[in-house]
Amino acid sequence: MKKLESKKMFDQHRNSIRASSDDVAMLSFYQSSLNKTLLSNRNSTSDKTGINKYVILPSSIPYKYFNYLNGLFLIFVLVCFPPYAAFYFRNEMDYQMEHFFEIALYIGDFIALIDIILTFFVSYPNRENNLLEIKLKVIVTNQLHTYGFYTNVISIIPFELTVYNNEEKGWIQILMFRRFLRFHKLFQITTKLDHYFIQSKIWPASKVFLFLAYAVHCLGCFIYMIRDAENTLNYEAHVLGIQRHPNDQSAYAIVMYDALLTILGESVDGVYTASERLFFTMFMLLGAVFNAVLFGQVALAVTSFQRSSLRYQEKMADVFEHMRSLKLPGEVQTRVNHFYDYMWNRNQCLEVDTFLNELSGTLQAEIRLFQHRELIHNVNFFKAIKDPACVVKLCLVMKSHFYLPGDFIVKENEYGDEMFMIASGSCEVLVRGKAVRTFSENDFFGEIALMKNEKVRRTATIRATGYSQIVSLHKPEFLKLMREYPESAQAVYKVMNKQISGYVGGGAANKDFKLILKERSASGLEVNETEIRSPTVS
Repeated sequence: MKKLESKKMFDQHRNSIRASSDDVAMLSFYQSSLNKTLLSNRNSTSDKTGINKYVILPSSIPYKYFNYLNGLFLIFVLVCFPPYAAFYFRNEMDYQMEHFFEIALYIGDFIALIDIILTFFVSYPNRENNLLEIKLKVIVTNQLHTYGFYTNVISIIPFELTVYNNEEKGWIQILMFRRFLRFHKLFQITTKLDHYFIQSKIWPASKVFLFLAYAVHCLGCFIYMIRDAENTLNYEAHVLGIQRHPNDQSAYAIVMYDALLTILGESVDGVYTASERLFFTMFMLLGAVFNAVLFGQVALAVTSFQRSSLRYQEKMADVFEHMRSLKLPGEVQTRVNHFYDYMWNRNQCLEVDTFLNELSGTLQAEIRLFQHRELIHNVNFFKAIKDPACVVKLCLVMKSHFYLPGDFIVKENEYGDEMFMIASGSCEVLVRGKAVRTFSENDFFGEIALMKNEKVRRTATIRATGYSQIVSLHKPEFLKLMREYPESAQAVYKVMNKQISGYVGGGAANKDFKLILKERSASGLEVNETEIRSPTVS
């Protein structure tokens, strides 16, 4: 129930910053561009939405589902046609598998053909004006000027059928690799997945592993094809008399192992002809380049697993350098380490302000409002404010501070011009060195400093008794807001008066506090009880 009330109050104050999702759709940049396009392109040749009836929007549900289907078949085709060309084509032992792969691959080609046709009708974002292009003629012209269109067309033309009856199957196998021209669409899929899994620590490593596996898979099929063409598949057994293990009959496993060795730059057994040497030399050179890319990606993938901890370690290394250069004593260094450890374990980030400063003012206000939502819901000081805009502005000017156990937040007799609220942790109040009370989460103190325009002295010392986050509110910002919102000011001062009356209203625990207030009042260093109970704002 308490969380629901807190959320309700947060939503109420947030609505003073921006419209809620019920009032206006929270649109992506793409959808906003579409809406802007619809308003600027209505004409007599368009339907009631302002879009030509033949134009397809990328966000339309049918087109999205077709893209999912096309993506699945693309992955299937790119994975299955190399082993089909290498192992199953014209293989009497596996006629059923050959027939299955042949039908499935041509279905994939047919779906790719539909995709090519649809691209002539799918709108695209115009980078010059950030609008979606919905004029059919412009879409067609743009499509004909892209390289991807022509590579896609070539990839679906069944060239191998023109020489299908040829007794030599080598050229037919090579022509089947036309489908590799569709590989660029696989990068488009992985780019979308990168955005979808942008916070995933597993995806970068998984992507590297999948691309490595696919490279080994394709290279293994190439190795089998060239050995088959050179008639060296069984050269060891028939000529050299070297017998493999009886269970080692998987041709695919053998070439996969040789392919992995080739990519890693290791020596490969079973290279007997000039064509094979030329082939393996070429792919070992490509493997050297691939290794550089691979290890770079592996490093990035490993780094992504430890991104947060590495950032913390880098920060702490910098802190240690500063402490060593300043020659700080061991006790101080220990407290500094404890401070950063507390900050890290609480926030998992040390540059929150840097992140917030990059955002727009409205987003900053909404995030600050969310950060302080517990204080807004639980602190009487905030609960008394009825104007949401006043609460939002207070959140923007409040500052967070972190204190270790034993740190002094304010000290007795010092001048002060800020009030404090405890977001987490606890503090104790000391008057003349004697503890008189304890503050815990959602309590506030130091409000006397905000009640007068002139400087006032602190009447007590406040010391943190645990790791604490304290939120401060300075007098200039506070007085300015109270002048802007006089009705809220009356309610706020009423709450403050009530709390201050509790300080001076008696009780054994507050005896010393009451005495020092009277002494300050008599000496002119502090406001008296009458002034406290009926403050004025100028």
